[in-house]
Amino acid sequence: MMMGADVENGNLGPYQDRPRTFPNMRSKPYAPLMFRILRGINVRVLVILLLLGFGYVFYIGASTSPIIVFVFTVCIVSFLLSIYLTKWVLTKDEGPPEMVQISEAIRDGAEGFFRTQYGTISKMALLLALVILSIYLFRNTTPQQEASGLGRATSACITVAAFLLGALCSGVAGYVGMWVSVRANVRVSSAARRSAREALQIAVRAGGFSALVVVGMAVVGIAILYAAFYVWLEVDSPGSMKVTDLPLLLVGYGFGASFVALFAQLGGGIFTKAADVGADLVGKVEQGIPEDDPRNPAVIADLVLDFNFTKFLIYIDA
Repeated sequence: MMMGADVENGNLGPYQDRPRTFPNMRSKPYAPLMFRILRGINVRVLVILLLLGFGYVFYIGASTSPIIVFVFTVCIVSFLLSIYLTKWVLTKDEGPPEMVQISEAIRDGAEGFFRTQYGTISKMALLLALVILSIYLFRNTTPQQEASGLGRATSACITVAAFLLGALCSGVAGYVGMWVSVRANVRVSSAARRSAREALQIAVRAGGFSALVVVGMAVVGIAILYAAFYVWLEVDSPGSMKVTDLPLLLVGYGFGASFVALFAQLGGGIFTKAADVGADLVGKVEQGIPEDDPRNPAVIADLVLDFNFTKFLIYIDA
């Protein structure tokens, strides 16, 4: 057993270098419940449901303003373009088996991290939604709400719906960004062995996918809320609220998105710092393993957050 004095004096002895082979410990790929449900639906049925949903959204947008229809169109085009970029990136070579093994380990760690973190955040979001509902049910109504006939129950339901939609859009943007980034990183590394231009092209297109999804999710969520509340509350009708007061009902959307971002920062920050310190103390100091050697499990854990934590926070904060 190594003594503390040996560690302090650096008398660790030579590290017995061994071939960098990794056991096949690839776990079962994880997909969120929503994605698993969509996969179980027949493709034709799913296409019909999507067309009906888009049609209803466009109908609500047309009942609101031509600008809303234009916004919906731009968002759909951005989503289609992001799908094209994803398919283009995934067609690229992943490199030799050693790179694939490390990439799969990082991918497993990222999926496990998101599964745990999103499970916790979703439970806290539902709990906070109940708290918001209770507060709005017992708070005093403002003169503007009384003039427009907006009661406590209606105001509470609107705020909770906006909060949950904001949290959902933020979470989806973060997950799809992570899903693409863990698959694009190894392809960028593989392309860098051949050409810097090819590596830069893959990196830019993978980042472009994330940017399109983030902006599209943020804009389409606000547009859906605006159009739905406009039609449901009969804005600008006699005895109803004015259109200038409608944005005040959308504050819950930003709060939901910020809620997911806040707890992702807390959990992810603690995780990455713990992995980084653990890799240094146990690997380099106690065992003498070279820095960033993938045989150290803490290095893989650190790479999970190095590759994904910063990107994830950018996606959900946007």
